[in-house]
Amino acid sequence: MADITDPQVTAFSNTMRVDSEDFNQLQAYLRDTQTRFNTVISGLPAWTAAVGADEIEDGRSAEGVTRLTKNDLLNLMTQINLFLTAMDLAGVLDVIRKPNVRPLRDRRGV
Repeated sequence: MADITDPQVTAFSNTMRVDSEDFNQLQAYLRDTQTRFNTVISGLPAWTAAVGADEIEDGRSAEGVTRLTKNDLLNLMTQINLFLTAMDLAGVLDVIRKPNVRPLRDRRGV
């Protein structure tokens, strides 16, 4: 088996390692989000009493940030669940993790 020594291929390979690590990190972050939603948020009285169009008051509207509704978060959780289901298919995470060099980071401190 011959070595590939082209500098452009090497540079691209190194970029793909970073992309792989970012992809792996995203999967871990979203898994954490899914767990927090399923074990904490979905059971809170303020969440269960809310209807889909109810807006979440995060105090950021003065900054020009659009307020989210319960439905916005439910729709996003649906997409997160679909993404994670795809990641759980046999062999997918093995492919994503093979080029990884650095360990996962804890971005939330939770």
